[in-house]
Amino acid sequence: YGDHRDLPSVPTRRSSDLPVGQRDLRIFSEGSTTNNTPLFNLGTHNSGANGALDAYIRPSPARHIYSTTMVFDDTWHHIAWVDDNGQVTLYVDGVADGTNFSYTRVARATDTTTIGGILRGSVCCEFTGDIDDVHLYDHALSEGEVAELMAPAPLADSNADWAADGTQGAQDRKSVG
Repeated sequence: YGDHRDLPSVPTRRSSDLPVGQRDLRIFSEGSTTNNTPLFNLGTHNSGANGALDAYIRPSPARHIYSTTMVFDDTWHHIAWVDDNGQVTLYVDGVADGTNFSYTRVARATDTTTIGGILRGSVCCEFTGDIDDVHLYDHALSEGEVAELMAPAPLADSNADWAADGTQGAQDRKSVG
């Protein structure tokens, strides 16, 4: 993952609606298939207490950190985890969450990245909601870059003509017949 890890994604599903025993579900994970020690993951609250995003990083020291913004509440959200060498800002719908997710960066021998669960020696914690439009970057995103990701792309004018080369504009039409 280099020096920076950023994960904009759009998960949905209220943590309290998850079946008992299904509370600790992961939307993103980096781990090792040979042992369980290096682990970084994001997902639902591990105890299902509320709809907070739960970040778990091991080692460094291992602990669960919960967002103050509820992200698993049956509403689509844009989530951006911006990690600049252990200094972390979580953005939910373009707004920085007030939680301090920062940690001491240590080398982790990870060999697997998973969307929607954890893959280590075995698969676990599979997320049952929807995840859409996941991006990983090789640099920490700025607040402006996160805002750009939040902005919907403009739709093409449905009344405009498109040329075969992908350029937009009025084209001469020839009758086929």
